[in-house]
Amino acid sequence: MEDRRCLTLGTAGGTIRSVDEMLPALTSDLRRDDLRAEFLSDLRLTIGEVKRRLRDGPERERIELLANILREARTDEVWAFATPAEVASAWDRLAPRLGRRRAHWQFLLDGWRRLGLLA
Repeated sequence: MEDRRCLTLGTAGGTIRSVDEMLPALTSDLRRDDLRAEFLSDLRLTIGEVKRRLRDGPERERIELLANILREARTDEVWAFATPAEVASAWDRLAPRLGRRRAHWQFLLDGWRRLGLLA
């Protein structure tokens, strides 16, 4: 039996719903802008909202979101949200936020530069 503890909220009509019921479902299909990415389950943002904030949000928010993606997503999943050039151009601000994933991303960026794939 699964133990599911979650916050419940009352509504004006007296119906009690869990927070889980109010959030869009999680998915591994990153083409589904109406759902939440599994690797970002701690965020209450849909994939579409994450993409919008990465494109239009304040720089600090964009860096924090991208760092979160670089830490939590598989490498192939990252490209649904950013290009290698975008990661490279923000690297100085991203690197301190990546923890143990920093070496992985540094290795990839260095390799792409050696191959002439990044300036």
